[in-house]
Amino acid sequence: MSTATTEATVEAAEVPTEAAEPTPETTVTHAPTEGEVTEATLVEIPLEQLRTNPLNLRRRVGDIKALTKSVAELGIVVPLIVTPAEGGTYLLAAGERRLTAARAAGLAVAPCVVKHLTEAEQVEIMLTENDDDRTPLSPSERAAGYLRLVSLGCTVRRLAAKVGRSAKHVSTHMALLELPERAQLAVDAGELSMADVAALVKVKDQPELIEEVLALPAWNRHDVAMVIERRIAQRRQEEAYVEAVAEQEAKGQRVIESASVGQSKAKRLRDLGFKVADHQGEPCHAVVVERYLRGVEVVDVCDDPRRHTARAGAASRSELQVTPATVVGQSPEDRERRSERKRVLRRRAEFLAEALGRRTVPKPRDATAFCLYSLLEQANGNAWARAGALLGVEPAASRWGGKDWHRPIRELADRSSADLLRVATAIAASCAEERISSYGGYGDGGIRYVEALTSLGYEPDPFEIAEVAAARERVAEEASADGGTAGPDDDAPAHDGAGPDDEPPAA
Repeated sequence: MSTATTEATVEAAEVPTEAAEPTPETTVTHAPTEGEVTEATLVEIPLEQLRTNPLNLRRRVGDIKALTKSVAELGIVVPLIVTPAEGGTYLLAAGERRLTAARAAGLAVAPCVVKHLTEAEQVEIMLTENDDDRTPLSPSERAAGYLRLVSLGCTVRRLAAKVGRSAKHVSTHMALLELPERAQLAVDAGELSMADVAALVKVKDQPELIEEVLALPAWNRHDVAMVIERRIAQRRQEEAYVEAVAEQEAKGQRVIESASVGQSKAKRLRDLGFKVADHQGEPCHAVVVERYLRGVEVVDVCDDPRRHTARAGAASRSELQVTPATVVGQSPEDRERRSERKRVLRRRAEFLAEALGRRTVPKPRDATAFCLYSLLEQANGNAWARAGALLGVEPAASRWGGKDWHRPIRELADRSSADLLRVATAIAASCAEERISSYGGYGDGGIRYVEALTSLGYEPDPFEIAEVAAARERVAEEASADGGTAGPDDDAPAHDGAGPDDEPPAA
């Protein structure tokens, strides 16, 4: 029997406590007449007398093929819970999937526990009964039930106690219903977490911002709160930019459309040594509105610095003069400094080539620490944020009002060699996860990553084992097509000669 069939059989056969072991006094085999129904009466009711409850929380019954097959073979062992309605009919309080399967299987009657239930009691049963269901309610369906009970006078605290959840759980779920339908569907599909819901609710009055976040690829919104903060900062910056441009144009200034002075041929007046008052009457005078994370800055510039040198033609030459070197922006001292940097770069390269040509590393501990710190510097912002979550580190507040993961993680890494190794492992794992999720597969790095986790006690999922095996075959085929890859050096010594004081950082 397949897994789906087994689960469906269990679903059809699990008997709730309230319906177990019915006594002869409460069990009848026909639909009760008016006045015959007592509290918790177990009866066989024709399916045509059973109606879907308008309060029903479940919007989709899901795949019931296996359940239908089980019901056709075994019948409905778990009685449905119903409450009397008008015209001799009954409203379903629990068992929507079983009733749908019974109809599909061609059953004529269904075992039902008949209870006189208030509206609030019906919703409570729908919530608690479906929590243990093989196909539980989606977050938005559960949220609708919570909201219904609160609207009927139940407090959030009392409701949380009734369903066995925290008050925060109930409040966050109800807040989900304040978001656009697309966001609710994303949560139901598992694309967004309830933590993401809490972040989105804070900007519920900005539906266009929520749409921007939802439009991002999944790998780019692993931290929705951070994404929202960044988008809000960008909007404020853009608003400040537009306002600053309009203000300068109103003053009669010529505004150069450029993100920064460095991206245009213009030069700052202060770099040329000019005062704004002296240069303002020149035809080459303009302003650039530069964007920064904390806002914008209006910079007075000259967009034709050549006019202020002897190289300009007499017709266009300005009376405000500077040396050509000032316009070029590279003084003799700057050229000398650049030459020296190139010289020491070559010197370091020669030393490193010689050092790497040796069989052993004189100070492996220092070399390992350098490699680990270098790994940290190469990681992007997403990797730092993901590593911070793995390490349980709280981000610091950046000077722009965002989250600063670098400072607390670097402080942790600096505490000891063991902490440095922990931090580097978290960063490397974060980078590996990003590559796997972004490109949808395990490359050579993904294989090594899973092997490393396995060495730490991780048990790969069967799906993951199959993915890694396929990746190994793919890597082997690529290596074979390339003529093979170099293996370890058979002549390499078994020990690198490092002494006990030169060991790499301990894990």
